[in-house]
Amino acid sequence: MYRSFFFYGFFVALWCLMAFFHRNAPTMELSKEFLDFGATFGFIFPAFLLITFLNLKKSSKFNSFALVPAIVLGLVAILLRPFEIFWTDFGWSYNYTNSYFFAATTLVNVGYIISNLIVGVNLIRTAQTAVLRRKYNLLLLSYVLFYVVFLSISNMLLISNVDYPPLGGIISILAFLAIARAITLQYKPSSENVQGYKKEGDHVDSKTKLTAV
Repeated sequence: MYRSFFFYGFFVALWCLMAFFHRNAPTMELSKEFLDFGATFGFIFPAFLLITFLNLKKSSKFNSFALVPAIVLGLVAILLRPFEIFWTDFGWSYNYTNSYFFAATTLVNVGYIISNLIVGVNLIRTAQTAVLRRKYNLLLLSYVLFYVVFLSISNMLLISNVDYPPLGGIISILAFLAIARAITLQYKPSSENVQGYKKEGDHVDSKTKLTAV
C-alpha cells in the first residue's frame, strides 16, 4: 500500500512541477513541451491513488490495471499533442484541440473518482475496528473535499474564465497532505469510557478510548 502511495505522491509532485514550468516558460513552444510531457504525470497520479485505495481493501497485482487508462492517455498526449497554448494574466494556459481526447480524459477522470468513492465507502462499511473506520472516514472525507469539491470547482472556474488563478497544483498538494495524514494516522489508548472493540484479535478493555496522536 505504501509503495503505491509513494508513487501517487511522486507523480503529484512531478505534475505540479511540470505545470509550474508550463505556466512560467519563457516561450510558447517551451510551455507546450512542458505541458505535452507533464500531462502524462497528471493522468497517472489519480491511478496510483486508486491503487492505494484498492490496496487498503486487498493487495493484489490486478490493482495495477488501474494504470492502463492513464498510461494510454499519456501516450496519446505525447504523440498527438492535443493542446493549444495561449497567454493569460497568470502565465501560459491551454485548451484541448481534440474533442475526442477531451471526452476520453473526462471519462477516465470521472471513472477514477467514482471508483475511489465506491472503494472508500466499502472500506468504511467493512472496517472491522473503530480505528480503521475512523481512518477510512478521514481518508474519504479528505478525498471528497479536495478532489471532488475543491478541484472540480477550481477547474470549472478556470474553464469559464481563463484569467482565474490556477489553483489545481495547490489543491493537489493539500490533498496529498490530507490523505497522507489519514493513511498514517496513529491512535493510542486513553482511559475514558467508550465502547469496546477488538483489534486484530487483541482484546481492548471496554473503558479504553482511542485518541489520535
